[in-house]
Amino acid sequence: EAKESDFKILSKNHASYYTCPSTIGWNHFINDYKRAYINIGKMIDCGVKYGATGVLITDWGDFGQINHLSTSLPLFKFGAKKAWNPKVMPEVTLYHKAYVSMLEGIANERVVTWEHIMQWFYGRYHKNFKYGDITNYFQSLTKTILMESFDRLEVFEERVSEIAPFYSAPMSDDLVEVFCDIQGMKWMLQFVVVIKEERTDDKLAITIENWFMDYEKLWRKRYRESELYQIREVIIKLCSFLRTNI
Repeated sequence: EAKESDFKILSKNHASYYTCPSTIGWNHFINDYKRAYINIGKMIDCGVKYGATGVLITDWGDFGQINHLSTSLPLFKFGAKKAWNPKVMPEVTLYHKAYVSMLEGIANERVVTWEHIMQWFYGRYHKNFKYGDITNYFQSLTKTILMESFDRLEVFEERVSEIAPFYSAPMSDDLVEVFCDIQGMKWMLQFVVVIKEERTDDKLAITIENWFMDYEKLWRKRYRESELYQIREVIIKLCSFLRTNI
């Protein structure tokens, strides 16, 4: 989180710098909007107070940057408004109010995230726990908790399907990405169920493979190849695990 003391040090040493708040989308399919609003607002306020040259809203992640850019766009707009007039905190829903409200609801479903999956992946296949040991957390999750989150995501999935036909591009493209992201969040919950039950699941492996084909198409439609290969390698390994439990 942003610390005012860091800004004081830069100002005291007469450093030229940009304040760089984040959309907080790293390692999640959907950004953490509540934390992002706070982070952007605080870092811009501190930048103004301590003489920052400008503002750069950042969007980044580890493990291949799983989230689509579309879910960060409302936060770019929020940051741009705040940077233009730092004295006024923008309305958090200034970007398609109903759409952003829906994204905030989806973002609350963080029972299992891409970060959790990657912690499990690195621990199991590389004996590398520098990103954290997820074992105890997964053990604490009951099947009820996992499937209740799954059910809530299905409701959001239906809502996206219902409203998508009423929007034209580029908003319709954004909704297609959100739909794909929700599906990704759903299969991660199912994947943890399989881990806990210590079984195989060829059907889920096929579901994930089909999902990733759609994910790749969406990625290449809007973005450069970048680290898509890293996500692909992980997906291949996860599907192999589902079929062999190895």
